[in-house]
This record gives sequence, structure tokens and C-alpha cells, in this order.
Amino acid sequence: METATRTQEIAVDGKKYIPIHEGLASILTPSSASDTAPGPDKAHSQGNKGDQHVFYNPVQRFNRDLSVLAILIYGQSASSARAQNYEKGVLSRKNKRRQKAKQKDTVPRQIGGVSIESQPKTAPSAAGGAPVLESSNKDNKLANLEENVHQEVPSGAKRKRDEIEENVDEAEAGLAKKQCIEHTESHGDPVRERPNAEQLQTNGENRDILDTVSTKKAESENPAKEVNGIEGSASKEIEKDNDNKPLPFSILDALSATGLRALRYAKEIPLATHIVANDISPDAIKAIRLNIKHNEVESVVQAHTGDARAYMYQPAGNGRDADNSKHNHRFDVIDLDPYGTAAPFFDAALQGLKDGGLLCVTCTDAGVWASNGYPEKSFSLYGGIPLKGFHSHEGGLRMILHAIATSAARYSIGIEPLLSLSVDFYGRLFIRIHKRQSDVKLLANKTMIVYNCDHGCGSWTTQKISRAASKSNVKGEEIFKHSYAQAPSTTPNCEHCGFKTHLSGPMWAGPLHNSHFIQRILDTLPTLDKASYTTTARIEGVLTSALEEDLDLHLLPDEAASSQPTESQTPAPTALSTHLPKTHPATTERYPFFFSLSSISKVLHATQPSEHAFRGALRHLGYRVTRSHCKPGSIRTDAPWSVLWEVMREWIRQKSPIKEGALKEGAAGWTILRRMRGSEARGVEETKEGIGERLKGAKTKADLKSELEAALFRLGRGAGAGKDDAAEGSEGSEELKKLGKLEVVFDEKLGKEKKLKKRLVRYQMNPTPNWGPMNRASGGGAAREES
Repeated sequence: METATRTQEIAVDGKKYIPIHEGLASILTPSSASDTAPGPDKAHSQGNKGDQHVFYNPVQRFNRDLSVLAILIYGQSASSARAQNYEKGVLSRKNKRRQKAKQKDTVPRQIGGVSIESQPKTAPSAAGGAPVLESSNKDNKLANLEENVHQEVPSGAKRKRDEIEENVDEAEAGLAKKQCIEHTESHGDPVRERPNAEQLQTNGENRDILDTVSTKKAESENPAKEVNGIEGSASKEIEKDNDNKPLPFSILDALSATGLRALRYAKEIPLATHIVANDISPDAIKAIRLNIKHNEVESVVQAHTGDARAYMYQPAGNGRDADNSKHNHRFDVIDLDPYGTAAPFFDAALQGLKDGGLLCVTCTDAGVWASNGYPEKSFSLYGGIPLKGFHSHEGGLRMILHAIATSAARYSIGIEPLLSLSVDFYGRLFIRIHKRQSDVKLLANKTMIVYNCDHGCGSWTTQKISRAASKSNVKGEEIFKHSYAQAPSTTPNCEHCGFKTHLSGPMWAGPLHNSHFIQRILDTLPTLDKASYTTTARIEGVLTSALEEDLDLHLLPDEAASSQPTESQTPAPTALSTHLPKTHPATTERYPFFFSLSSISKVLHATQPSEHAFRGALRHLGYRVTRSHCKPGSIRTDAPWSVLWEVMREWIRQKSPIKEGALKEGAAGWTILRRMRGSEARGVEETKEGIGERLKGAKTKADLKSELEAALFRLGRGAGAGKDDAAEGSEGSEELKKLGKLEVVFDEKLGKEKKLKKRLVRYQMNPTPNWGPMNRASGGGAAREES
């Protein structure tokens, strides 16, 4: 495991500290706590039993490295969108000016209610001087007023000034776009010179570019230079102003502890102009201020003491701190990384974000949302019952997303997951929000419940709680018709093994990731300094696995270099692109969850087939197969469970027969194997032989009836079969006939994944003995959050 580096102790204000370096930032650990502070030395080897004066968990370095990259990529996209919106505004203002100019050319000008064109005639003076009006004194005053107006606005000057203003707008838009590109190109450089207070004040005084243009005679006499834009001094003023004043980009580290995340964001994200490191603990704030001064980021990072929820709930986010004159506002990014669940902070964080903002969430209570031990706790925190089984971690991520989505919907906010990961002992999610009522209306269509056969064969069936049908209105715009979902989508008992199913959810039914966002991060990795970002190998492996989860993705990362996408394919984003396309709000995950070969082989008491052979069989049948980032050995496919069990039955029949009597009658595997090809004929013959002897021994009608019912049960049909049951049995036999016609070929060559250029670290190995969330920080009310 990659760990932070420690250097020799230093003295600050008469106290000795040991710096812990991570990325481009460092935090100070009291020298007296060096024996018990966690790190690459004693803490993990002793099972994390020592008290921690400063909380630092090196296992979460992957989390922090990924967070820096995710916020960086999001920030570039947000800045690009702002530049585009600004350019649209410039064009809109330009069009309005042109319309006004046309109106002024066609409508007669009036002064005091008298039309200029209808003025009294003039007569030349006797001395040949200025003309004299042949009217009263009142008319003379009106003529003088008209003359003054024409002197102030000479003929053609107004139109010329409009051209200058349009030219300035074009220069501003071009420079805004240029600034965004420069930010993008410099994303690998974590250090950027920031303007000081005097520069910002000077820039504010020189904002009125139009006045500067109108007062400079040389510029007004040379329209060609003004139209050229870039060469004019007005454009130089704009360029100078835009270079010195970056686009505002604010981040809130709501549960900051030592302030390590905020420090890294300040050092490694050039776009960040204002970062708030908040914590409720006074001791933590002291440590944060010490680390801010140590890292020399006082102009960017601000420490704030208080409850994170109260701070994010501030009216419109526009309050001012008594100890700081900086203006607090709604944030572009809010990062929640508590010790345990982040559920209590969801509501406040959603209200503290700007439209299009990024919410980063860490939940370290995987024992609640990814296990079956505390369903009541899971429901109280996340509003859902967790799944039991191999796929429980994906179910947990979907429950967390459901909790955030329902909380956001109360405020007409829709969510778009950019990246959702279950790694180590925690879940990490990056979610973009959109304040769109139309997105919120589709939430019910993206919410599902799961019927899980957790005590039987392990299969599942999902059901949406609402339906949304897309159609076009008279204007050709897409609208949705919402209706109730038909229930239930399955029987109370599992259709494959006959065991009772259990209910899980509700949970998020939409996609977990935005493939463009993941690809942008992967494109950025080669440009990073491996000494500062020591977890890049694992980031690449995990994100590649997450990207491959999308079965509808036509262009995978290993194919991007050699393949050209067709019109029907979704092209992968390039490194030069900063725009992150929005996932369609009605998109749902058609094939959620995954399974493992070991678990389904255990149900049948069969030898486990190789992954290549199993994948090859599914691909030969025309289905798509991939893996999940959550667990090694996982298989994610669009094949239905009936086909999966048919492939396993053929594996047993063709390759690895099981011992007779290995499965007890009534077991899940026994019921599944009864549908093996050729087993129906054998079952009928065995039933005929057995029923004859039993019927001979029947002496009453009741005995005869019980024997016939037992025979029907052994054939897979219950007593009292009516028309509906007969139809169901007919459908079941038709399905068996279709499955029996499938040509199952275990082609290992077809099942092998395409070789990548290098080996990827897709899954984390145990970094240290007894690793995990670690103990809370202790002593003097120290921070309860994780760095």
C-alpha cells in the first residue's frame, strides 16, 4: 500500500510537529503523538489500539486522490459551460442592440412630443450666418434643443459606437473561452499564481471598458482596428482583466478534521478560488488553521467553526462570518466525508449547492447499507432495506443514491450520478445536481424494488414503482406520460427454485456512472506526477472496471486508440473535450446487479466452470458479458436467469456431471436440475412406475386422491389445477422447449477479454493487518470526521 511520507520534525510556535506529506499538501502531527499516530509505522501493526491526537487514515488516500481528479474534471466542465453561457448572453445583447438600431432608423425621433422631421422651416440670416427660425421664442428654444442633440450625437456616431460595443462583446466572449482552455491545458500543473487584493481592486475599477473605448480618439478614428478586436487597446484591457481575475469556483469541505482535503484542493486544483474547511470541533479548527498557515494557502482556504448542517442551511448561502470578510455563497462543490454515515447531511448539502453543482459523498458504514444485519438501521438512514447476497454492495450504492434523490426531489432538484464506487470499507459517490422540475418528475420511474431469492438460488427480479412513456408534443418536444406500474412483476416464490423471495429497496434504478466523466479522468492519469499521486495504478484499474460495467457502451478504453466510432456508437470523450454530456433524465439501468460463478455453482453442487468458458457460452448465445468494480470474480450480463441456469445445466450435462444423490429432494439446486434436458422423460417414467404400485394399495377415494395429488406434486404441479394453472404450465413447457433448443458452446477463446496494453489493478488487496475505518480521533474533543 502506498503511504504518506514523513519528514523530520519541525518547530512551530515553540511546539514540535512531524509533517505528513500527501499529494502537494502536508499536515502537522504533534511530535508527542508520533508513537500512536497512524501511518506507515506502528498503528496498524498494533491493531489501531492507540489514541489518535490527529486523525489520519492512509487507507483512504485512494479516496482523496480520486476526489482531487474528479473535482478537477468537473471544474473544467463547469467553467466551459459558464464560458458558453456567457457567450450566449453576449450574442443576445448584440441582437437586442441591432433590433434597437433598426427601430431607431425607422421610427421618427421626438423631442418634447414634437417630431424632429416636422420642424419649422428656417431662413438664412442677413449676415449669411446661422439660419434663423421663422417662429416664436418657444420654437427657437425647441430648435436649439434639437441642434444640441445633433451635436452630442453626430450622424453615424451612434451606429459606430454600437459596432464598438459589439466588438468588445466578441472580444470578451473569445477571451472567456480562451481562459477556460488555458485552465484545461494547465490542469496537470497544481500551482497557479493568484491575484492579490490590490489587483482585484484595480480590476474592479477598470471594468467599464465601453467608457474607455468612447474616450479614446485614436480607437474611434480607426474602426478596422476596433472590429479586429484583439489588436485594439480595449481588447487588451479585457484580456488583462480576464487573465488576472479567474472564474469563481468554490468548494466546501464540510467535515474537514485536519483540513487535509481542503489543503489538497487548494494546492492541486488551479480552478479553486475559495475553499471553506468547516468543522464543529474547536481543536480541529486549531489544527486546520495551523495547517493552512503551514501550507501557505491563507488567500484561498478559510477555516470555519460550526455545525456543517447549520452552515449549509444559511439563507441562500449568502451570510458573512464575523471573523472573516469573505463572502460565503452557494458552493460549486460540497464534499461530505464523515466518520460513518453521511445521511444526516444530505438535505443541507443539496441546498448549499449551485445549480449544476457537484456533491461528493463518502459513507463508511458498509456494515449497514451492504449487509443484512441491520435492515431497520438501513431503512432509518437510507429509506430502504438492503440486499442479501453477493450483489449487496451495488444494492447499497443504489440505496444511498435513492436517499439523496428523494431528499433532493423535495426541493425540485434532480440528481445525476457521475461516479458511484464501493471500495474497501466505504462507498464514494460523485453526483451532479440539476434544478429542473422535469427531472424530478422522472424519479418514480427510476426507483425500483427487488424480489430477492436470498435463501434459494440467489436470483432476483426487479420492479419499477412507476412508468413513464415518452412522446412528442405539438412542438416536437419530448414529454412523458406518467402512470402506475403493474404489480406484481413476479410470483411470491422464485420461478427457478420455488423458494420464497424477500423484498429489498426501494432503491435507485438509474445508471451508476457517467461514462464520459470516467473517460475524462482516465485521459488525465498519464499527465499526473506519480510521486504526488501514488494511487494512480489503482484508480486506473477501478475506473476501467466501472466504465466496462456499461453494457451499452460501444467503445471501450482499450479500443479507443485503434477504432473510429460509427454514427450509431457513443464516441468516447477526447482529452481536449471539457464538456460532460448530461445523462438523459429518463435513463434507467436495464440490467442491474451481478453474480459470481462460485455462488451459482454452489447451489447446484457442481464443479465451477472457468470464467472464460462461461463468458464464451453466453457470448455464443448473443448476450453481452462484463464485470463489476465491486468484487472480483463478478459477472454482469444481460442474459436472463433462465438462460444462466440452462447454461449451468448444460455444463453439468456436457462437462462435469454431479454425483447421484448430491442434492437432497426439495433443495434449490434439485429443483433447477429437474429441468435438465432429457430429465422430463425420465421423470415421467419414474412417476408411472411408482404411481401404479401406490394406486393398487389405495382402498378409499381419499387414499386415491392423495396418491394422485402426490404424483402431480412430484411432476411439478400442485393440486387443484384449473384453466389458469394449465395455461401457466403450458407457458412453462414452451419456455423449456425454447431453452432446450439453445446451442450452448463453452468457447473459452470467445470468452477471453481483449488483452490490454498493461496489467490493471482492478481490486484492492488487504493493505495492512486489521485495516478498516480505524478508531475515532480522541483527546480534547478532537475531530470526529475523517481526513
